[in-house]
Amino acid sequence: MAKTKVEYGWTDWVFIISILILLLWIIGKSIGVIQSPVYIDMIPYLSIVFSAGALFQKIREMDKNIREIKMDVKETGTNVHDVNVRMTKLETSVDGA
Repeated sequence: MAKTKVEYGWTDWVFIISILILLLWIIGKSIGVIQSPVYIDMIPYLSIVFSAGALFQKIREMDKNIREIKMDVKETGTNVHDVNVRMTKLETSVDGA
């Protein structure tokens, strides 16, 4: 079985980093390391916004890929039909000869 190489795009990195920042903030806040002013308390909200944006971009990218696959499948079906027609003509000409 061939191993496929996983490549991370920029949306993957934005999502991973924002989730890591959120987890670190939650851990720091829960053990009392972070005693912060209001602007530091906004970090988890910003992290959620960035991760949601990255997730939205991933969904748009998957939608684009699915549309391309659908078009390729439709084209493959047309090509198979053309091959079937050509095979039928060939069989007819071989049988008639």
